[in-house]
Amino acid sequence: MILTIIKHPDPILYTPTEAVSLPELNSGSTQTLIEDMIDTCLDVEGLGLAANQVGEDKSLFVYRKPGTTSFRVLVNPTIVEKKGKPFKKTEGCLSIPGEEFTVKRFKKIRISALDRDGEKLDFWTKSKRIAQCLQHEIDHLNGTTLVTK
Repeated sequence: MILTIIKHPDPILYTPTEAVSLPELNSGSTQTLIEDMIDTCLDVEGLGLAANQVGEDKSLFVYRKPGTTSFRVLVNPTIVEKKGKPFKKTEGCLSIPGEEFTVKRFKKIRISALDRDGEKLDFWTKSKRIAQCLQHEIDHLNGTTLVTK
């Protein structure tokens, strides 16, 4: 199902999300939400989508590599380490349509999270573009958008 993307200045975009428990993650409603977020992200041709962007107070997001339709899910993600000098990049956001912002991002980040099955993940990003995407989505989960960056 295609979900409605919440737009700036809705307060949910500026409120940090709640951690997702393992039982909650394994529930049918959360797994359906993940599938619906993937469908929605594909529909709008986005690279990533955070749960609060569709009105859900959950610390999770979906993302994909540019040019692919295969999504990964990160639950309760945190940036553990950053490498390299931050670079400036122009970004857009599905919740702030038609606008672009220049932001500083790190070239490589190490992420700790759960996958959609509750398995622990700990990895370094392999590309600058994915590092940028993951930092953008984690900002959303922390209640930060490009307007407040």
